[in-house]
Amino acid sequence: MVKANLDPRSHEILVTLVRTYIEQGEPVGSETILRRRKLGLSPATIRNILARLEEEGYLAQPHPSAGRVPTDKGYRLFVDALAGESRIRTEDENFIKTSFSREFEEAPQPLEHVSHLLAEISNHVGLVVASHVVQNELQHIEFIRLSTHRILVVLVTKPGIVQNRLLMMDESFTQTELDQTARYLMSNFPGKSLAGIRRELQLRLREEKTRCDELLENALLICQQRELTGEENSAEVFVDGASRMVNESTVLEVEKLKELLGALEEKSRLLRLLDECLTTRDVGIRVFIGSENRGTELTHCSVITAPYWSNGQVVGSLGIIGPKRMSYDRAIGVVDYMAKMVSQMLSKN
Repeated sequence: MVKANLDPRSHEILVTLVRTYIEQGEPVGSETILRRRKLGLSPATIRNILARLEEEGYLAQPHPSAGRVPTDKGYRLFVDALAGESRIRTEDENFIKTSFSREFEEAPQPLEHVSHLLAEISNHVGLVVASHVVQNELQHIEFIRLSTHRILVVLVTKPGIVQNRLLMMDESFTQTELDQTARYLMSNFPGKSLAGIRRELQLRLREEKTRCDELLENALLICQQRELTGEENSAEVFVDGASRMVNESTVLEVEKLKELLGALEEKSRLLRLLDECLTTRDVGIRVFIGSENRGTELTHCSVITAPYWSNGQVVGSLGIIGPKRMSYDRAIGVVDYMAKMVSQMLSKN
């Protein structure tokens, strides 16, 4: 939060300028502010206030004869002024309610559907980050033999998150062997995560120097599959609407746009860029503006995130990525409402 020592009049002028620039996309001058707000001030007085705001780093002037545009510091003060005031618009709420519940329950990957919905309603990039199932306490596991070398794994992890994984195995298993393996895992490793189970199995195999139990071998063979352990990432990322950033090319530099699109395509890089959002995701809705974002790819963007919950536990974050010149009050309302909807649906299911 920016610690601003602005008098009420300067604060009102700055907020008016930022809102006008967001709406119009053009540098804002004193005459425009006079038309927008009845402040009882002369154009010369407003120009003097704008010049002082520029000196203090809240505004910038692209050209000597042009109006002014907000800096990251100016956007930050504007966003902080919205705190507690952003509410979901009625039309956005109705759209989410109409599109959300049925598709969420029926979609093959519900969180991917959420990222698509965020992109569609905001016209920016929709983002959902979910904690990886491998790190959560395993409550139930089931193996279903689909063919000779294909196994469907059904996982239920605390706090009640259900996920499916398709394994392609070199070895062939009968359904009886798979059922025995599932029972073995659940009876011998209560309260463990998949990652913990795998470590324990490896330890037990090393201790067994002469003969390995066949069931133990089968369990380790399945549990060490990359599709199941998710070794490459500590979380899953669902991104939708990256191509929408092309429409913002008048706002973003072309090279910066290319860097961002590349980061969105490489989800492991995106995870690193959003590390701060993930590690502090339990503090409620957050807005990262320009230089506040980690990584150069996001310095020309704003990221709005909120945590979502299941049965009292934070299990991920969702949000949007867009240009700094975005409708913050609307975007904050959408992200906040969507997080609550996802939380309710996860806890219900």
